Amino acid sequence: MKLFGLVMLTFQLCAQSDWTDLFNGKSLEGWVAPFDQSVGEGAWEVTQGSLHTRNAPRKADIWTVTKYRNFILDFEFRLAPGANGGIKYLVQRGTPLRLRGNRILPAEGTLEEPGDEYFEATTGLEFQIVDDAGEEAKDPKRRAGALYGLVAPHNPPPIGPDVSHKGRLVVQGEKIEHYLDGQLVVQVTLGSPEMEAAWDACQDKRIRSMRNLEKRQTPIALTHHFSSVWYRRIRIQRLP
Repeated sequence: MKLFGLVMLTFQLCAQSDWTDLFNGKSLEGWVAPFDQSVGEGAWEVTQGSLHTRNAPRKADIWTVTKYRNFILDFEFRLAPGANGGIKYLVQRGTPLRLRGNRILPAEGTLEEPGDEYFEATTGLEFQIVDDAGEEAKDPKRRAGALYGLVAPHNPPPIGPDVSHKGRLVVQGEKIEHYLDGQLVVQVTLGSPEMEAAWDACQDKRIRSMRNLEKRQTPIALTHHFSSVWYRRIRIQRLP
């Protein structure tokens, strides 16, 4: 009954206020790279009404200009075979990096060398988007719909390439929900014993570094994970 009540509350809230489109289907208006806007404009393109990651030598996640605290985010996505992407929220920071072979180095204070790739990354909780047939998804906590690296999705629908899928992210207070193709797959409460156990079990120090989630009103980010992902019909509704 508790789960049913929360789901009903979500749908009731959806009907109470207006939605705002975050992507106009024509340009990157309303989106910025964390540090250098020219990098974002080179790493992303608008094609056939979708935001699409480009294979550019300088890559960046892109952030909404507006910050959000409590919200419902709806979006559609499509993946190339083996592709990996994500939606990051409760964003804590951005970091400019240099990728040198298998090494990840801070861009600040590191001289550029031939062959280096530049990347503007985002640290925040992540709604994982991935081709479930790929290597990444063999870890349940990195499967499509997961709270990346922390919570595996519960009975998620299969997510494959070359097909349009729908996602929904709900953040209200300490409560977080992930939906895939209309199905609730993650439901957590920040600060709960279950969530604290998830932090304790996480082996990724980059994820553990944001455990306190000090920033709560933040941009929402589309991640660029060096593969082809298309996003469209991105809209948001503020919640009380």
